[in-house]
Amino acid sequence: MPKQERQGNPSGLVSAADMILSTRRMRFVATLMLALNMVLWAACYAMLIAPAFAPPTLANAAVRDMVTATSYQDGLRSTFASLNAYNRWPAGTPKPDVTNFVAVVGSPLTVTVSALVRPVEETKVAASGETVSTGFRFDADYRVDVALPGLILFLLIECLLVAAIVYVRLIYHSKDEKAFDERVLTHHFNRALGVQESDVGYLKTIKDALFGFHQFCLLLSGRKRGRPDFQVNDEYDVQDLLLPILRHAFADVRPEESSPSRAGSNSRIDFLIPAHEVAIEVKYVGSRGQDARLGDEMATDAVRYWAHPDCKHIVFFIYDPGMHMDNPGALASTFQSDDPGRRVDVVVSPRR
Repeated sequence: MPKQERQGNPSGLVSAADMILSTRRMRFVATLMLALNMVLWAACYAMLIAPAFAPPTLANAAVRDMVTATSYQDGLRSTFASLNAYNRWPAGTPKPDVTNFVAVVGSPLTVTVSALVRPVEETKVAASGETVSTGFRFDADYRVDVALPGLILFLLIECLLVAAIVYVRLIYHSKDEKAFDERVLTHHFNRALGVQESDVGYLKTIKDALFGFHQFCLLLSGRKRGRPDFQVNDEYDVQDLLLPILRHAFADVRPEESSPSRAGSNSRIDFLIPAHEVAIEVKYVGSRGQDARLGDEMATDAVRYWAHPDCKHIVFFIYDPGMHMDNPGALASTFQSDDPGRRVDVVVSPRR
């Protein structure tokens, strides 16, 4: 697609950037909601188990709830019936044991009530000098504990919420997808701010070197003291001179980098700069009528180079010292692309 048409209809890029921003907003909202749920669950659970840390008296909310429960009242009636029978038992005969009354209320608290038999009045028998209890009552002893099943359930819910937050915030998609998102957003905001990406960063350095390559070659001609001139007659000569120029600007420049095979054949990228995921392909024009051949080669190279994991940007460098190309602008517009992850730039030197 020509560059003019693509720039006139950037809705695909805008939609991608908006989608990424929307996803990030949703991740933030999801994290906030999960964290709020954690706090709410913790606050509710703390309120529910607060009676376990208060004195276990009738003023304790858990004890009050227990003594007003129907199950407790039912158990209390049978207990008092046993106590009455115990108090009416004929004197001089062994009295039966009275089982202490124990009531338990479940999650999130366990309330235990132990009833102890205590004498309520005493009569002193003068003949033997012994003190004989003539009546008995139950004294209730309350105990409030945090129920283990409720505690386990609370901890399980909190762990699930923490795992969800970790997944939403820390577990991102693959490194390549994250890098793609960053490139999309960078391109989106640069366009919104009117920043020309071709004039910033590594691409400016590369383009300055390529556009100045012809002037560099001219400086190598007409050597003094009868020295032979440096001749640039084909792509290999261009590559030999271009490599030290690129390595002066970038620490890691890999010449003749192999690309994965496609349709049973593979090719080599002239220069690969892994730090910026950019490939540079050199073309040399030595005669007229080469435009169609260049277009076919560039289309084939692009398909193969995109298969390389470190290639997200291709720069085609066409060196046409004799200015033999019929329409370099049309060829550049055909391949020029601003698509993040598959950007293509075409540099023709010398400039027209």
